[in-house]
Amino acid sequence: MSRRPFLRESPTDKLFRYRGVVLVVSVPVLLLLLVVGLMPRGSPQEDLPPLPRHKDPQEAEPKAIPIQGEEQEEMRYAVVLDAGSTGSRVHTYRFRNGEGGGLELVDDDFHQLKPGLSSFKDDPDKGAASLAPLLDAAKERVPASAHASTPIELRATAGLRLLPEAQAEALLSAARTALEASPFSVAKDAVSIMEGADEGAFQWVTINYLLGKLGGAPSKTVAAVDLGGGSVQMARALHQNDAAAAPKGYVRQLRGGGASYHVYVHSYLGYGLMAARAAVLHSAGARGGHPCVLPGTNTTYSYAGAKHHVQGREHTEVDESFASCSAVVQGALNKDKACKEGPADECSFDGVWGGGASASSSLSDVHLSSYFFDRAQQAGLVGEDVISGDTTPGEFGKAAVRACGAESAEAAAIGFSGVGDSDAPYLCIDLTFCHTLLTQGFGLGSDAQLKLVKRIPYQGTEIEAAWPLGAAINSLG
Repeated sequence: MSRRPFLRESPTDKLFRYRGVVLVVSVPVLLLLLVVGLMPRGSPQEDLPPLPRHKDPQEAEPKAIPIQGEEQEEMRYAVVLDAGSTGSRVHTYRFRNGEGGGLELVDDDFHQLKPGLSSFKDDPDKGAASLAPLLDAAKERVPASAHASTPIELRATAGLRLLPEAQAEALLSAARTALEASPFSVAKDAVSIMEGADEGAFQWVTINYLLGKLGGAPSKTVAAVDLGGGSVQMARALHQNDAAAAPKGYVRQLRGGGASYHVYVHSYLGYGLMAARAAVLHSAGARGGHPCVLPGTNTTYSYAGAKHHVQGREHTEVDESFASCSAVVQGALNKDKACKEGPADECSFDGVWGGGASASSSLSDVHLSSYFFDRAQQAGLVGEDVISGDTTPGEFGKAAVRACGAESAEAAAIGFSGVGDSDAPYLCIDLTFCHTLLTQGFGLGSDAQLKLVKRIPYQGTEIEAAWPLGAAINSLG
């Protein structure tokens, strides 16, 4: 039997012979190519981080009201850029024209990114460029037909305040150039470093707007006292005659609800809660420890680059503990300091003009926020799950008596709600300072009715009483 001669296989024959293997390999390759082909084309990566498209979970935001057709033309917009130390944020507020020329807040389109503007101190142009995603978000939110009539402003806070003047000015100049290149309306004073008094003034607008107080007489508005870490801000409306007699630098003219207000506002730098701790601890303590520090405490308190040794007092009677601490706190307030402007009976403390001779008697509706609310909540003056509540300076005093009478910092932490280990040794100082600031500093009676606020109900939602909303309302009038 003859053998068949060896024949060379053609490529077609090989493909046919290995068709099973080819099929197995080609299926996943084709699937991979299909997935890659369907993926969206991305733009080249840039130096700046992408703009987060989510809302800040801490930002209480009004419910958006669907606006369609002709009603869209009735909307008014304001854009506020908050250039903070840790990041930059944009609020694009939308308002409906209400009755009598008032503004009805519809919603706040909020975005943020990091790092903050002050991080670009050596490259101001790049700092200005970092705002581009925020400006794009605002342009997307505001209809093109409303761009030219929409005011935009940028207010820098703590981060730029700490920079050398030349670096801060370079950043502000670059930021202004970026805003002027946008389609929005930029006023002459639209870009600045916001001082504590400005923050207090805009917060006054926010609180009175959310409470529906704007548009009426100054006497119908409420006063706002915000206790921060480094300073405390007081703001209240003055009658025109009182405003005319005010020393220079104490009165801001603000707008809202179709009305204009002369608002006394002052930021008492160095009298925030954290700064007050340092000032009180710096004062000489009695033998055996500081009268405001609970027994058994031996630690160090650091503030503004300075360290203070903290030695607890000896065990004393409850009332005696509070009285001794209160005397030290009153000294730290500098209540007896000579009045810088005006007669002595018109001053509050630290030589600061307090708004006139009738300042204390006219403070009939005072809203307290920030650390006032936090410490009041820890002391049980308001509930744990509430956004506001009523109290008096006397209630702060009673809470201070309890805190100063505690046997130790550990005992104070148990007796008060939500007090951490880092705050417990200073609870006597904190509550005594709150009481003394209200009674001796601002001259309020022990039974004066006060409103503690964290957020304010508005049209079915809860809005944080923060300054950006007040800045937007003021810019729109």
